[in-house]
Amino acid sequence: MRLSRGTVTFAVLALSLLGLAACTSSGTAPNPPVPSAVRATTIAFSNGGPAPSDEIVTVPATASGATAATTELAGTTTTLSDPIGLSFDASEDLWVANYVGHGVLEFAKGATGDVAPITTISGGSTTLSLPCGLTDVSGDVYVADYSDAVDVWDNPSGTVTSAPNVRITSASLLNPCGIAVDAKGNIWVSNYGSTTVVEFSSGASGSSTPTNTLSGFLAPVGMAFDSGGDLWVADSGGNDVLEFAKGATTGASPIDTITGVTDVTGVAVDAKGYIYAVEEAGTVLVFAPGASGAATPVQTITVSSMANGWGIAVH
Repeated sequence: MRLSRGTVTFAVLALSLLGLAACTSSGTAPNPPVPSAVRATTIAFSNGGPAPSDEIVTVPATASGATAATTELAGTTTTLSDPIGLSFDASEDLWVANYVGHGVLEFAKGATGDVAPITTISGGSTTLSLPCGLTDVSGDVYVADYSDAVDVWDNPSGTVTSAPNVRITSASLLNPCGIAVDAKGNIWVSNYGSTTVVEFSSGASGSSTPTNTLSGFLAPVGMAFDSGGDLWVADSGGNDVLEFAKGATTGASPIDTITGVTDVTGVAVDAKGYIYAVEEAGTVLVFAPGASGAATPVQTITVSSMANGWGIAVH
């Protein structure tokens, strides 16, 4: 994958993906899915990069094969321009990191067609340059900006042009493109430029030093936490997704790996433990809880208009 600052070219990508997996030779078992949890009902994934692009669709989480989109966001009114990171909030509104659009967008639950976002964060004092990844946590929006920063807005709404409530800069941030927040509020960021994942403690602000660093990747981009607190990292350069145990510290090795996910560009894990990944070709692969190694997907989903898969989110 190559990310250029003016014109995006994602040739090999990643947002993280992995299934809750079996024990590895280390003897460490990943967290099992919560027995009472239910599967996600909806998958959203985006089309970015070279044309055709600038589109986000949703499909049923249980779909398989060639599938018609349930909703499709596209058109000039949406202002979508290389949408990459996606995240659903508690109200099932969809948040989008609009990479070439230099901003963050929120679309209302179920929005479809050429409709305007209900929240826009861009311009003014926002400092946003190339927002690549994002996540919503209790209404607060965390953004990984490829221009070497992490920005956080507290409950943004409407037209936002103000500076972020929190901005993290660090010599350890180099082209960050994935972001996830753990249950303690610690912020995890994947560095495409330095092939590392770094953790900043809850409350970090300004020039900060990571508390932990994970390495050994070829091109980490997207990340997600599962319901048990394990961290999933998509390594686009390795065509696989790595799972790290809850509380992993500097030097930790993955406890599991799903291999053979070609140019993986996005990942999400639902409460039941199913893993949803989108490949650069626009194909969504769904792995069962416990998937490991060269696992066979339980579902393979395609949508005819999606040819440049980017980010993915489920609810």
